[in-house]
Amino acid sequence: MRRSLRSVMVRASVAASAGTVTILTAVLLFLLHRHVHTQTDTLLLHLAVSEAADLAREFSSKGAHVHTDRVTLPMLDTEAAERHALVFDSTCRVLAKTPKIVVDVVPTAWCAGPPSSGDHRHLDAEGIAAESLRGATFSLVIGDEGEILTLFVGVSHEAIDSSLWSVVPMAVVLAVLAVAVIAGVLAFVSGRVTRDLDQLAEACAQSGEGSSIDPGPGRPFVVSDDAPEELGTLARTLSALLERVNGLLQSQARFVAEAAHELRTPVTALQGELEVTLRRPRSADEYREAIEEALADTRRLVGLSEQLLTAARAHTEPLPVAPIPLRAVLDESLARFASPFRSHGIEVIFGDQGRRSADVRVKAHALSTGRVMDNLLQNVIQHAAATELTLTVACTASDVRVRIADNGRGVRPDVESGLFTPFHHSTETGGHGLGLTISRDLMRRQGGDLDFEPVESGGSAWTLTFARAG
Repeated sequence: MRRSLRSVMVRASVAASAGTVTILTAVLLFLLHRHVHTQTDTLLLHLAVSEAADLAREFSSKGAHVHTDRVTLPMLDTEAAERHALVFDSTCRVLAKTPKIVVDVVPTAWCAGPPSSGDHRHLDAEGIAAESLRGATFSLVIGDEGEILTLFVGVSHEAIDSSLWSVVPMAVVLAVLAVAVIAGVLAFVSGRVTRDLDQLAEACAQSGEGSSIDPGPGRPFVVSDDAPEELGTLARTLSALLERVNGLLQSQARFVAEAAHELRTPVTALQGELEVTLRRPRSADEYREAIEEALADTRRLVGLSEQLLTAARAHTEPLPVAPIPLRAVLDESLARFASPFRSHGIEVIFGDQGRRSADVRVKAHALSTGRVMDNLLQNVIQHAAATELTLTVACTASDVRVRIADNGRGVRPDVESGLFTPFHHSTETGGHGLGLTISRDLMRRQGGDLDFEPVESGGSAWTLTFARAG
C-alpha cells in the first residue's frame, strides 16, 4: 500500500528521534563515565596526599595510622562512600589499615622498585578488601631514619558506578530535550515541504481536467515564498513542461481537424460524382468520363494521404545524421530539375564564390536533405513564375547556410504568416500546405533550420542552415 510523503517523513522522524535519543544517551553516559573516573582519581590522590600529611605530623606520637572518614564523590545527589586506607612499607608489609582491609601484605607489584618520596599513582585493587577498590597511593619519608612509607586511599568501584548511574536520568532528559528540538525542526520543515508538494499535486490533478493540460489561471504551479529552492525549480519546470505539452496537443488537434477538412472535400466530390453517375443508365463514353473524374479525385486523395503520412513520420521517425558533401546533394537535386527548369525558362545561377563555396561537408541526412531541396525547387516551378534562381553558399566555423532566391512574384503577406503551418496555402496556387511544414521539420531534426524572407526587388528567398562537419 502506498504511503503519503507526510507519513513517510513522520515515520522517518520518529525513527531518527529514537535513534538520536539512544546515541545521545550513550554519548552522554560515556562522557559522564570518563568525567566521574577522572574526578574520582583526582579526589583520591588529594585524599592520599592529605592523609600522608597527617601521618607525617602524627607519626611521632601515634605511629602508623589511618583515618576512617567517609568520602563524598564528585557527582550530584550522591551519598558519601566508605573510605578504605592502609599504610605499607618498602617490604609490602601493612602497618596500619581501616577495618575492612583484609590483607596484611600488599601485592608485590605495589612495592616493586625502591620507593621515592612523592611517588604516586592510581590503581585498581583486587583482594585487598571484600569488594573491588579504586585507589591512589602516595609515598613519603617518615621519622629520623628516613624510612619511606606509602599510603593507599580507595573507594569501592560499586560506589563509583552508583554515583554514575545516579545521573543517568539527567542524561536521558537532556537527550530527550535535544531530540524534541530536532523533531520540532523536522516537523516544521516537513510541514513546509509537504504543504507545497500537496499544492503542486493538486494543481497537477486539476490540470488534466478539460480539453487541455494547463494549470489554468486560478491554479498556477507556484509554491510559497519560503519554500525550498528545489520546489520552486520543480514548479517552474512543471509549468514550462505542461505549456509545451499543451501546445503540442493543440497543434495535434488543429492538424487532425484541418486534415479531416482537407480529406472531406475530395471524398465529398468523389461521392457526388459516383452518385450522379448511378442515377440513370449512361453510355460507355459517359461512364468512362465519370470514371476518369473519380480516378482524378482518388489520385488527389492518395497524394494527400501520402503527404499526411510523411508529415506524421517527420515528427516520430529517427533521423540519423552524418557528415555528407553538400555540393553532391545540391548537384543531384539540380540535375533532377534541369529539364523542368529549361521548359519553364528558369536559369540557375551560383552566387558569390560559385560552386567552390559548396565544397564543404555538413552534418545532415542525405535523403532528407534531397527531399527538402526538391520541395523548394518544385515550389519555384509551380508557384514563383520566376526566370532566375540564385544559389548562394555561406560558411562559418560552426554552420553552413544555403540561400535559394528567385525573382518571381513572391508570397502575399496573408500567406507568408502561415507558410510553415499545415494546410495553410493559397487558393490561387493550390496544394495542401504540407510541403514546407515537412521540409522545416526535416531540417530541424537534422540540427538545422529552414527560413523564409521576401526579396525587396521581388521574389522569395529560402535559407537552409546546416551544422558544419569538421
